[in-house]
Amino acid sequence: MGLICMSRLIRNIGATAVGLILLLGSQAHGDVQDKIFWSGFWTMGVAGTDSDESFSSLSKRLNLYRDSLAGLNGHVVVSEEWSATMQLLAMGQPNDFEPELDWALATWQPNSKYTLRLGKQKLPVWLVSDYLDVGILLPWMRPPLEVYDANPISTFVGMSHSLTFSMGSDVNGVVDLVAGSSKTEIHNESAGTVTTGTIHDIVGINLSFYFGAGTFRLAYLQAHIDGTTATSVDIPCTVPTCGPGVPPGTSIRSTLVSAIGLGLGTFKSAGFKWDNKQYLVMTEYALQENKDSTFLEKTGAYYGTLGYYLGPNNKLLTHLTYSTMTDADGTVLNGKQSTSTFGVNYYFSESLVSKFEWAQTGSKDGKGKFSSDPNRKVNVLGVALSAAF
Repeated sequence: MGLICMSRLIRNIGATAVGLILLLGSQAHGDVQDKIFWSGFWTMGVAGTDSDESFSSLSKRLNLYRDSLAGLNGHVVVSEEWSATMQLLAMGQPNDFEPELDWALATWQPNSKYTLRLGKQKLPVWLVSDYLDVGILLPWMRPPLEVYDANPISTFVGMSHSLTFSMGSDVNGVVDLVAGSSKTEIHNESAGTVTTGTIHDIVGINLSFYFGAGTFRLAYLQAHIDGTTATSVDIPCTVPTCGPGVPPGTSIRSTLVSAIGLGLGTFKSAGFKWDNKQYLVMTEYALQENKDSTFLEKTGAYYGTLGYYLGPNNKLLTHLTYSTMTDADGTVLNGKQSTSTFGVNYYFSESLVSKFEWAQTGSKDGKGKFSSDPNRKVNVLGVALSAAF
């Protein structure tokens, strides 16, 4: 199955890459050809649990799709001030390695202090927003779900303004101002729903400080959210619906679609990172609130990661992460989730890393992110290989 996944991944992203090459190449003539730059990344992972209850698409049956993906990035330098970037992303789940346009933006940088970006781009709300899908740059196989599920969108279509500044010789800062809209589809296994949402009138600010090996970030967003929720339910058969002669206990699956409107929602996050290639410290807190709706009223969560590099050239990273939900208010939510994770990463080079993770996760006051409450701590095991080129 792993070879089939890899073959499908390479075939799909390769075919789409041809179109991307032709598109970018058609805009480049003469000496501009040498101003086209390509880069990419991929992760092939396998994971499973010791429970029959599904958790984030994982169960006793090993899953080769959940943590596998590949991306291809094309960057064109148009002039001294203008450039264009396109990125394709093919994910194992939920898209079965079908490539999607992840980035498509034009960048204007008239000087070293100001940058304007127009188009589809990353939403700067996390410590790792710029490389959220690039496995080799992340310490974990997957970012802590309790926290990162608080904001289900990672990209938006619109504009962003970045202003850089200095605070003495040791501290640099960046202010990001964003405005635009986005769409998302959320598969909630615990609730048995698929929510398709439109997030419009996005307005936000992100403030980052960089000092030595450290980063500190604050983010605030607000937007109007609406969409639909499709819920699959099993309805007992009756003679009018299933006809005569149907065995007792037979049911048919039906999908109920309802409109949702969360009104004005806000999102706040704060994060700190220190990575001097000997010690790693990361922590983030996120809070999403929709005060005009009881569907998803409030979600809060935080995580903390501690890591230590060891071995020749510090190629081995061991790390511990604890993540938990502090708030889970709303009819779509059913309890809180907490996870403890131990991981070991081995860096073969700057562009290739292997990862092993063992986690224990459990729910409180409901089934949390499980399909149903397992009534115990569940073990999650996973291995992955991530590369960049």
